[in-house]
Amino acid sequence: MRRLFVAAATAALFGLGIFPAHAGAGAGASQGYAADLPGETVRLAETVDLLTKPMVAWVDIPLEVTLPQPGSYALDANIHGRIWGKPPINTIILARLFNVTTNSPVPGSTRMIDHLADQNAAAAEIGRRATASISEDILVSAPTTIRVQVLWNNLEGSASIAQIVNDEGGTASLRYLRI
Repeated sequence: MRRLFVAAATAALFGLGIFPAHAGAGAGASQGYAADLPGETVRLAETVDLLTKPMVAWVDIPLEVTLPQPGSYALDANIHGRIWGKPPINTIILARLFNVTTNSPVPGSTRMIDHLADQNAAAAEIGRRATASISEDILVSAPTTIRVQVLWNNLEGSASIAQIVNDEGGTASLRYLRI
């Protein structure tokens, strides 16, 4: 039923001209449909090395948007993490949205970004990358700043790399859309 609703809603939006039928290559492709929507997207400018940040503490990363006026907004973040280390290892990276204006986390927004665990002490160094999405709706009564925060922890062993990544393999982004 949900798929049917999504398909019908998408078809209606295309029919109303909200989404152009050809937002791909060709004339006007540099704008795409997102340029016409009431929102903003920011991307991480450079990789954040979590080894330089305290463990088991929420720390800010440079991903932030300001919701410009009172209203309802859809928030969407994609956080790309990387962990590397020699077993035995058990390291996690979490992320959440944080409302800077009210000095409080956005409820329900915490996600596990990456988790690397291996108990084989004889193994060579291992690593992995993972991306997790955070999607939450928020109602604000004034202009509001939303930021991404991360927390990491070595539950066992010690990671040699723990990062929020911006490179050819992936990046992190935060966006809002007024709904």
